[in-house]
Formats: sequence, C-alpha cells, structure tokens
Amino acid sequence: NLNVLETSKERAEVLSRLLRGASEGQARPLGELLASGLAARAKLKPSPAQVKSEMWLLECTASSTSSSVRAGAFSRLSVLLPRALKKRGREGEHDPERLVSLAVELLPSSQAAGDDLVFSLLKYGLVPDTEFALDLLVPLLGDKRGRILDLARHHSKFEEAMGRTRGLRLLLACLEGVEEIEDGAELLSVIMSNHGGGLTTSDCLMREVMKVMSEKFSVELPLSDIIKGGGAAFGPWGGFVSQVDTRRIWATLGRFPTGDMIGKRSVEEGDDQDTRYSPAFIIPMAVACAEDFLPPTPPVTQDEEEQRVWTSRVETFTSLTRRFCDIGIVGLALCSLSSKDPLVRKLSWCLLSMMYKGVSSRSAEKVQGWSSRPQLSLVLESVLKGIKER
Repeated sequence: NLNVLETSKERAEVLSRLLRGASEGQARPLGELLASGLAARAKLKPSPAQVKSEMWLLECTASSTSSSVRAGAFSRLSVLLPRALKKRGREGEHDPERLVSLAVELLPSSQAAGDDLVFSLLKYGLVPDTEFALDLLVPLLGDKRGRILDLARHHSKFEEAMGRTRGLRLLLACLEGVEEIEDGAELLSVIMSNHGGGLTTSDCLMREVMKVMSEKFSVELPLSDIIKGGGAAFGPWGGFVSQVDTRRIWATLGRFPTGDMIGKRSVEEGDDQDTRYSPAFIIPMAVACAEDFLPPTPPVTQDEEEQRVWTSRVETFTSLTRRFCDIGIVGLALCSLSSKDPLVRKLSWCLLSMMYKGVSSRSAEKVQGWSSRPQLSLVLESVLKGIKER
C-alpha cells in the first residue's frame, strides 16, 4: 500500500524499484497506478516536489519492457500534456517539452490516443513557442487526419506555422491520409507564400507539399503566383523579378549545390541559416518568366498597331534580360550547366539561349549605360556554340 508513504519521492523510489523487476502480471496494477498519478489523492495543484518526482518516475518507465507500465505512463502523460502546454513557463509546472519527448518514446503503436489529447496538441502545437508538440501529434493522427487538417486551416496561427518545419510535416502527414481536399489552390497559395526558393528544410518541405498537391489532388499553382508582389513592369512576374536577392545568388555560386534535382527532395538540404537558392527551383522559374516575355517573330504587315505591340514586347524582354544579368540569374544558369540533374542542365541551356537573344538584339544595342552588354553577348555566344559543337 503506497499510500502509507508520506512523500511522493518515497513513492517514486519504491515504484521505480518495482518497475525494474516486475513481471507482466505484476506490472498491470503498477501501470494503473502510473495512469492515476503520484498525487492522485490530492485534488489540489501538485507541489514542485511532486512534479519533480513524478517526472523522474515517468522517465524511469522508458526503460521498462512491460506494455502495461508503458501504457499507464502514456495515459498519465496524456493527462499532463494539455495542462503543461497551456501553462508553459509557469513555476511549479511540468516541462511540456520533456513530456512530449517522453510521450514520443512511450508511444504505444496499438493504442489510439484520445481526442482531447490530439486536439490539445493541435491547438498549442501551431504556436511558435510550443510547436514541439507536433512531434507527438503526427504519429497520433490515425483516422483524424481530415478533421485535423480542417481545424488546422482555421487556426489563427496556421499561415505562420506553414513557414516552419514541424507545421509542414504535420500538413504532409494529413495530406497523405485524406482522399480529397477543399479549396486546394487557396491552401497551396498560403503555404507557398512562405517559400524562399532556397535549400532550407522548410523550403524543401514546401516543394514536397506542392508535389503531393499536384500528383494526388491535381492542384497546381502557376509559377508566377508563387512569389507575389513587385512592380507592374513585369506583370504577374513582378514578385519573382524584384525579389531575387543578388547576395543569395553569390552564396549559391560560391557553394553550388550540384545535387539539387527537380522533383526530388534535395540532397543538398541545409539548415535555416543556409541562404543559398535552389537551382532546381529558380532556373525553371526564370525559364517560365523569360518565355512569357519572349517576343514573337516580327510582324510581316505594316500595320502600325501590330508594330507598336511587337516593339513594346521587344523592349520589355530587353529590360528583363538586363535585369536577369544584373541580379545574377544568368550567372546562376551558367553554373547550373554543371548540375547532376540533366533537366536542370537543359533548362539552363534554354535560359541562356533566350538571354543571348536578348543581349544581342538591336533593342539591347540601343540601351544606354549597359557597358557590359558586348562582353555578355560574346560569353553567351561562346558557351552556346561550345555546347552545340559537343
């Protein structure tokens, strides 16, 4: 009768000794006791000593081979976690991060978690300070994926959470378990609004979400809509053209990710401090942008309106070409010819061909202040001819 022991520390010490030597039959009542908590007799808030002792005991259960003991400990954690997440940082409360870590270790594969626990983890897990709770939520989803996805989309922190690794992993886990999705284009737009075009884990996960949405639900987002904003000079591509960062281009060229491939999780994936761009993402974007502005063949008629429209298209494409040269897109395309991905190499060659048309055009020759244009034209011509000859 453990109730005769005066302190929770004494009870924890006795239980820990029993846990190490208990048979499966003996472990059942121990598991039930764990599920009820060390301070089961007290209706009041547990003391710091009780909190410390209970945490110590629960951690002892991680080494137990008894399914009853582990299930009892997990049941107790299911009760403690929502309160700990809600009162995170308050003195005398359990550390929710330690509870989540222990719950992941004790997670019983055959035991379905209660709705209260699952939805508490969702409620608090999308908040930046407690996002570690999603580490436990993902393996607990089960048949609740559709409902979790719906609730997550209406969470006030959903858009912010979609810019972080754990939130994206939760979304992927939900998408893999549902057969249909509502407002898929809107959802994808929210997710990709956080995309930085780089090699961070978050950016790689966003592209994985985009791939799943396309292949499973036939939901696609026009490339020009992925990076929004910018001026009106380049229409829907204004966001992409204006937001490419030259410093990030230089960082990419200095440590070029040759293993970055289109349609595959990048083997060059970096941490959140990695500022490099993903050539497998930026190059296709640049090609699509250049193709949209590539002028058609000159009109054969003398119609003034047709001539005016064509001249305007040529001038816009010349401006785009110069912009791509100035911010380093052309340099990135040259370096991408060394990529291990054949598709990245082909698209890079395609982009360089279009850029050569731009820098060698009569419209480009008339641009004032573009002193590097002749050298750029010569370099691109030499590279393109060299590739053709091989």
